[in-house]
Amino acid sequence: MVLAAVACQTTPRTPLGPVFYPSPPDSPRIQFLRSFNNARDIPRSYPWLDKLFGPTEAEETGFVKPYGVAVARGKFYVCDTILGTVWVVDFVNGQFHPIVGDARQGKLRKPINLAIDADGKKYVSDADRGQIVVFGADDEYVTAFGLGEKLKPTDVAIAGDHLVVADLANHEVQIRDKQTGKMIRAFGSPDTTSLDESVGQPANLALDAQNNILVSDLGRFHVVVYSPDGTFLGSFGQIGRRAGDFARPKGIAVDRAGRIYVVDAAYENVQIFDDQHRLLMWFGGHGSDDGALVLPAGIAIDYENVDFFRKYVAAGRDLECVIWVASNDGPRKISCYGLLKVTAAETAGK
Repeated sequence: MVLAAVACQTTPRTPLGPVFYPSPPDSPRIQFLRSFNNARDIPRSYPWLDKLFGPTEAEETGFVKPYGVAVARGKFYVCDTILGTVWVVDFVNGQFHPIVGDARQGKLRKPINLAIDADGKKYVSDADRGQIVVFGADDEYVTAFGLGEKLKPTDVAIAGDHLVVADLANHEVQIRDKQTGKMIRAFGSPDTTSLDESVGQPANLALDAQNNILVSDLGRFHVVVYSPDGTFLGSFGQIGRRAGDFARPKGIAVDRAGRIYVVDAAYENVQIFDDQHRLLMWFGGHGSDDGALVLPAGIAIDYENVDFFRKYVAAGRDLECVIWVASNDGPRKISCYGLLKVTAAETAGK
């Protein structure tokens, strides 16, 4: 099964024709595939129920202001900062619902991002709670880290036995024990680090294959890179209007080939850099057309659901991975793009 379009909706979920980046005559590398906003965009196990009873409140509401996105075990998780919950989208079983542990002690307030471990545990950075809220493989509440601390987590990533946390309250990156949440070390604060090696406003973070930490910095309009032990390795980007510059960098992700994807909420696009921080291309952009983004925020690279979206790829093309981008506003709250494999003809033509 795949995400399905609903004919009565005013905004098409499937583009009328292939939307490529870069535009012709350049060889396409990214294709916009789909978008979805609520449960009606997901195939239903029992569609006749909708005719009898109509859509549920959750189906009518859908995403209001999505930010962080993550994929695990075929399910898609979306942090909604306005509704104060994490939506769970199950492609296989056609389900769309808030995470079940979002109640009582596990009640979320402003979930911004989340990371999912190999064992299925979810770590949600909740800025209003000032905590990392932990849910189990069954999506039930387990515990929360940061109670009583000065903490405003904006993102979290998993590095072995550790959590890597972007903390806006202390303007730093923290390494915490994954089991207990206990602080191990912190770095990047302007109070303890030189200006060139610090982070001003850490927004989002990602890990590369070596567990180096890449942090998007809203305050300094660039991406800062640290080693796993917190050693400053460099930075790239600057404020400006040229390709490769940033205005409001937010979501960041790294794919298996080491390519770095940086979302810019102001330019409303995603720029892709190689592992040497050289700009390769961008996609998205402002507007209401297919593929455009409106105040984009979170991003995730997905290798699990490639088979779900192959049918939407242009003839003669295949997918390397799926790229999810969340928009805070606009007609397409969650946009799905495909990174296209290089064809044999393109390889021969190099």
